[in-house]
Amino acid sequence: MNALISAALAMASGGLSFADASALQAWFSPATGPAVIVSAHRGGPRPGFPENALETFARSMEDGPMLLECDVRESADGRLVLMHDDTLDRTTTGRGKVAEETFEAMRTLRLRDNDGRRTSYSIPSLREALAWSEGRAVLALDVKRGISFEKVVAEIQAQRAQSRVQVIVYNNADLMTVRRLDPTLCISASASSLEQVAELKALNLPPAQISVFTGVGRIRPDVIFAIRALGMRAAMGTFGDIDDRANRFGPSAFDPALSAGISVLATDSPWQAARVKPPVNAQLF
Repeated sequence: MNALISAALAMASGGLSFADASALQAWFSPATGPAVIVSAHRGGPRPGFPENALETFARSMEDGPMLLECDVRESADGRLVLMHDDTLDRTTTGRGKVAEETFEAMRTLRLRDNDGRRTSYSIPSLREALAWSEGRAVLALDVKRGISFEKVVAEIQAQRAQSRVQVIVYNNADLMTVRRLDPTLCISASASSLEQVAELKALNLPPAQISVFTGVGRIRPDVIFAIRALGMRAAMGTFGDIDDRANRFGPSAFDPALSAGISVLATDSPWQAARVKPPVNAQLF
């Protein structure tokens, strides 16, 4: 059974599982992968399910196969953990800076959902998240400012998780750092202008491994077209107005982005985005 057929069967069962890094690259490739990939921002939190929690990841996957975007920070004792903010105040029962607490101390805390309600769930380590994802999901790792890519990639390699992660970067220097550390990894790059797309083109990267994030809320047809001309997927964040419309009126709120050629929807409403069908006038690959 080839890798794409195996991936299709995994997707049909509600999860995502790839035999190796090349199979994941084939899924990300616009030529061989799905027309639309949904990326659940911070794992897809909803009432009772906090962001960056394994339990939330599992709940999101019930809505269909999707990327699970999550955030990586480091504790005082050097453990990589899933946490968006640089403090514990908003999303946990604790207070203070993540970088000033040990992992053991953080484990005594409980996560809060986005309404501030305490849950029974605890802060996961990156190692635990990578272990959980095996045979289940693909994690898009947003490595927060100041956290070592060397350390994150080493953890990925130690868990042999290249077939179930994408690493998010925000500049080309970090992109090339990740490429140097492990050339098999899939990467989410950034470009919000034609000049930035031209800079990406000059790097001569393997297109199947690179998705390009174009920004939040604004559809940029010229930038999207230029990214697609490189053979790469164009992504955008729909946080805010687009997601609000999706929650009110359904998945048709995503149609303008899809029609413009966006094929990765990074969203706070993954349960709506999971229902999208590319409109008939979509610029499909």
